[in-house]
Amino acid sequence: MAEAPSAADGSPKDYFLQQLVGKGVRVDPKPLSFKNPASKITCVALKYRTAEELPEMYDKPLLKLMYEGSLEEIREKVPQMSNAQNANGETVLMKCCRRALYTTSKNPLAVVSLLLKEGADPMVCCDSGKNVLHDLFWSAKPPPPDVLEAMEALVDMLHAATGKEGLVEMMLSEDKHGYTPLDYFVPEQQPNWRKVVDTIIAWAASEQEHDATFSCHEGPPVQSLADRVVSNLELCTESGTTVADFMKDMEPADVQVVAQLCARRCSFLVSDCSDPDAAIIAVSPAFVDRTGYASEDVLGRNCRFLQGPGTSVQQVDRIRRALATKSTADVSLLNYKKDGSTFTNRFLLTPLRAAGQVRYYVGIQNCPDVIADDRRRNVLRLRREGIDAGGWIDDGDEPVRAAKRGRDPDDEPNAKRRKEGCALS
Repeated sequence: MAEAPSAADGSPKDYFLQQLVGKGVRVDPKPLSFKNPASKITCVALKYRTAEELPEMYDKPLLKLMYEGSLEEIREKVPQMSNAQNANGETVLMKCCRRALYTTSKNPLAVVSLLLKEGADPMVCCDSGKNVLHDLFWSAKPPPPDVLEAMEALVDMLHAATGKEGLVEMMLSEDKHGYTPLDYFVPEQQPNWRKVVDTIIAWAASEQEHDATFSCHEGPPVQSLADRVVSNLELCTESGTTVADFMKDMEPADVQVVAQLCARRCSFLVSDCSDPDAAIIAVSPAFVDRTGYASEDVLGRNCRFLQGPGTSVQQVDRIRRALATKSTADVSLLNYKKDGSTFTNRFLLTPLRAAGQVRYYVGIQNCPDVIADDRRRNVLRLRREGIDAGGWIDDGDEPVRAAKRGRDPDDEPNAKRRKEGCALS
């Protein structure tokens, strides 16, 4: 996970503890973690289990069913697999909660609700000590803004499953770095953190174990991510094609990238991999402004029109190899505007997946570091899940320096991981 916020005075954690004490709720003064004998949270990683305790393990077909199947199909499978996990202790509940924030699935929150009703246990953590709330508060960052509503709805569901004491313990349980879920709130990006925390405090102070008087989320059900994002996108598309068409069935992490690019008003193009010439199907307004090409000059063409006599052949070759191997390319090359003037373009070309396959490529001009870092983490995540994520190609085909690229948010950085993240398959 990303570096946690400072625990300075006034932090969400300090506020939570002060309010609990002020309302007479007893709080254990000792740090809570799964290694504390008094903790009710259990680490389910295989290294902490005996041979008699071996759990059901999830695989790619099960995750695909959870992500893309109908509720009827999922309902048949859930009773046997509600507590399925991987070797590190990440449960199918954790994955589905994270997925419910950013997903094109029709019923993401309903899947989480079904898992909890069938006995999925939220009071567990993986081998890094993170429980489902660590994941939830770290992941729920806009855009779009209503991922925050999805977070609220998920907290309500978890409260219904754990009761007030269980939820408070999850809120205060530390991971291996000493961070609680509260430490992963970023108030500037999550202005509803007080609403969530105040509701949990109200539950904790109530005489009832499950007090339905209080709720984090109010209003109609949260839409899927694709529906939410499309209404906020400013993109020019080919005649007869809508943004919703190419966003359909797109993977959550990739939907989020498109949303971030639009929110930051980045200059980028989207190309269709199914077209023999990788025709451009969408262009951002910023691209039109920065290059002088109107959208009608761009749509339906290959992006090589930006190249000219001064463009590096070696850099173009790296782009071709990325396309051939379904990899990400991070290069710098000379491009040409419509008026013939040149500009140096730090160009990130990265695949977008739909229905489990690489279907599109997005080419980002002068890509912000935060988005490039996110794409590297996505390559690592896909590899952990056994999915062919291609490789990472950059200037010189060398690993990018750790200060600029590729720290996995779930692990401490190390040379082996950096080398793995940059290797070309």
